[in-house]
Amino acid sequence: MADKGPSVLVVDDEPAHIEAIRRAFKAAGPAFEVKSAATLRQYRELAAADPPDIAVLDLILPDGCAVEVLSSPPAANPFPILIMTSHGDEGRAVQAMKAGALDYIVKSPGAFADMPRAVERALREWKLIQGHIAAEQSLRKIEQERKLISRRIMRAREE
Repeated sequence: MADKGPSVLVVDDEPAHIEAIRRAFKAAGPAFEVKSAATLRQYRELAAADPPDIAVLDLILPDGCAVEVLSSPPAANPFPILIMTSHGDEGRAVQAMKAGALDYIVKSPGAFADMPRAVERALREWKLIQGHIAAEQSLRKIEQERKLISRRIMRAREE
């Protein structure tokens, strides 16, 4: 039996956009599981019930802005998030990237067709980021242990 591929949660209030993205993933092969939502509320419910491997959110949704999701505590987003929008606004792109988005995609037929590759690229980047975070945490722990041992040695010498 083949391993299950990455799950992708696409959040967009425009059904035609979701359908175009679904077609692109279907054309890329059966490796992807695509779910969809039309609002931030639906996104939160789906992500809480069954967290995806990655989420692709429209910037502006009927019940809010996707940047709200990015500005949640990091534990609330244990997966990468890509932001897509109909407007190629550099200011919004910078805001989204600073808030934690891995990519900012301007909607177009070409962008929809390229979505599987953008998702694969983002998942590779996310894996590297998570590896760096784990390595930094490990190094901090080792440093704390080293300091603790050094203090014990110093106390033992003083006695």
